[in-house]
Amino acid sequence: MYPREHLKYGVIAATVAAIAGGVTEAGLFLAATTLIDVDHYLRYLYVAKKMARLKTAHTYYMAVDAATKKLGPGVTIPKGMYFLHTVEVLALLAAVSVAYPVLWWAFAGGMYHMLLDAIDCRRRGINYTKYISIIGYLARSGTGNRTNQFRGKSRC
Repeated sequence: MYPREHLKYGVIAATVAAIAGGVTEAGLFLAATTLIDVDHYLRYLYVAKKMARLKTAHTYYMAVDAATKKLGPGVTIPKGMYFLHTVEVLALLAAVSVAYPVLWWAFAGGMYHMLLDAIDCRRRGINYTKYISIIGYLARSGTGNRTNQFRGKSRC
């Protein structure tokens, strides 16, 4: 799902969050819903091996998306590690939220983002393989088995 769509659906959900919790809570929810994708830019910097403008990274991901669409539904494209989308980061945020309850809204925003991604992948018929665990990624990094479709990864 593109950042624009995450922002659009995030604003709708943040409006509900503002009613349920308040403006600060809605702001945290919206920030988490949209800013979780910063790791896509960081991954692009790793792949490109140089600093790049955000627009250049966006163009890269648009080209990957266009190539995926040409391959048709049901195709699996290995996407790599996006650490903000992992169980460990979300669990850490949940743990910190015990001490700082307002951060539950950021946790909820991250989970909402993941739900939107899953719905979008299913709608488009594309099996993106993202590692959902940093530990799983590191365990496979020495084996060359980073594209095993269903072990330790989500389908979207």
